[in-house]
Amino acid sequence: MTDQDYRISIENAVSALCKADKAADVAHVLFVFGHGARYVEDLAPSDYQAVFDELYLREEELKD
Repeated sequence: MTDQDYRISIENAVSALCKADKAADVAHVLFVFGHGARYVEDLAPSDYQAVFDELYLREEELKD
């Protein structure tokens, strides 16, 4: 996946989680897996995969 693909996927996952009232989870994932990031824009491209993977897992848990 390209950096742009990761960025779009992260933004989509953030949107889905926030709609499910999981903004605190999003903030936690960004901070922990994004090395202190507070916003998606703060993420370093080197953190995209780890952040996306964790957000994806949390989004999948909503479906269960």
